[in-house]
Amino acid sequence: MPKRVCGRKRVGWWVGTVVAVLAGLVGATMVWSAIGLRLSAETFVEVPPERVWAFFADPHNLPKWDRSVASIEITSSPPYGVGSTFETISPEQGGRVTRTSYRVAELVPGKRATIDVVDPEEFQRATWVTRVEPSGGGTGVLIDVEFRPKLQYFFLTPLLYFSRDNMGITDMRYLNEALAAYGR
Repeated sequence: MPKRVCGRKRVGWWVGTVVAVLAGLVGATMVWSAIGLRLSAETFVEVPPERVWAFFADPHNLPKWDRSVASIEITSSPPYGVGSTFETISPEQGGRVTRTSYRVAELVPGKRATIDVVDPEEFQRATWVTRVEPSGGGTGVLIDVEFRPKLQYFFLTPLLYFSRDNMGITDMRYLNEALAAYGR
């Protein structure tokens, strides 16, 4: 007659297995966070590239399509270019607003802008790259966002990854609408 496994041993085995799996997931997420995360989204608008670039050249247009931004404050002197800084102010949530500082790291007028978050609390690095390209009677817009969370914020990597549709669908729809209205 086979020996029955004691209930405590079975529970201990399951607990050990769950702990090992969770530790593996946490470890893998920490490695993923150290590598960083890149999210991309694109849209096409029937607006000339010059008008699209003019829209992006004015940071005050950001709240027109990015729902995480209520307003913008320019924090550097004109003219706007490499080294320029600005802050975004989030919509109020629970009586609290968040301010985030940005710096223009690279600017190829009419083609590409790279914007870095300045001293981000949660990230080693956070960068936005916007590209504008003429395309079949209109303009293609490609936005890449690159994040590398600090070790203690490693859990942000899967959260950002699984919220990527917000940027890819929602923000691009709002951007498309804002650019179409701006282009008229």
